Amino acid sequence: MTLERHYTTRELAEMLRVNPETIRRAARRGELQSLRVGLERRYPESAVMEWLGSLASPSPVRPAA
Repeated sequence: MTLERHYTTRELAEMLRVNPETIRRAARRGELQSLRVGLERRYPESAVMEWLGSLASPSPVRPAA
């Protein structure tokens, strides 16, 4: 059995070169799955990959008004 890699907010923010608040905001909105470990959050690698994939998906085009 292999364990999935989990990232802290800081690790994920550094890896993606974004502000840690960007990661926290995505978790609060339910866009990025996270687990609480004590007072910190951990982000499973599979959830990170899914979140990044959703960001890369083209959004629907709205007709001009």
